[in-house]
Amino acid sequence: RRLGRPASTTAAPRDEGDDFDLPPDAPEILLIDDDRNVFDIVRGALTGEPIRVEWSPRADDGLARARAERPRLVLLDVMLQGRDDGWETLRALKRDPVTRDIPVVLHSVIDNPERARQLGAVGVLPKPVTAIAIKSLVQSLINGPPRASGDEHDES
Repeated sequence: RRLGRPASTTAAPRDEGDDFDLPPDAPEILLIDDDRNVFDIVRGALTGEPIRVEWSPRADDGLARARAERPRLVLLDVMLQGRDDGWETLRALKRDPVTRDIPVVLHSVIDNPERARQLGAVGVLPKPVTAIAIKSLVQSLINGPPRASGDEHDES
């Protein structure tokens, strides 16, 4: 079931104060999904994290932004509006020398991890998903796995 109506804009709408506390070098993730509600869910799941969330509702805009902005992670829906195809978008990201090294996670109601990995995705996050799962996945891909308590100063 799809929630909400697709947005007509190609940039993430900004609320007053968005990114105010983020350092200029904060890691960026790009969500390519035609459902604005998904953007709100992802951004909400990452509230308080030093991570900038950008949104593209169309594949062509998402590809251009990935090339120009080189985000640390792309979350990609498979079922996009119109003739946009998330599988083809994934192929294009992985064929392009500028974007091929950007990790891509498919975030979709279509759960096909084998096909996703064959095409170069690092994982699949099936919809619906909890805020905790989004936060955990994004943190692990951007920051690496959490370190055990006390590891920060281990000099052995």
